[in-house]
Amino acid sequence: MKFYKLILLTIVFFPSLVFSQVSEEAQRLYDESKYSEAKHLLEKDLEENPSNASVNFLLGKSALYSGDIKTAEKTLTLAKKQKVNDATLYLGRLYALVRCSGLVIFLMKD
Repeated sequence: MKFYKLILLTIVFFPSLVFSQVSEEAQRLYDESKYSEAKHLLEKDLEENPSNASVNFLLGKSALYSGDIKTAEKTLTLAKKQKVNDATLYLGRLYALVRCSGLVIFLMKD
């Protein structure tokens, strides 16, 4: 009985110990520059908790670096609304990338 009380108290007072913000596996894959694999795991995490700012932010970065522009914009915009500090920085990188890509395509047409 004491064991169950301890578990309950841990969940109530220290939820971050029980419910990780971002899965360690996804963070490891991102850190190893395996962005597509991290994105896949983070999409599953997001299905379980769509309002998780940390998951939205890391998913946005992973999507950006794996070339999924639509997902990157959607999740980074949500992270920005959720007050994630660096979300604006990565949105800027995304928009710069899109603009430069458009310019390259435009120049290649001539």
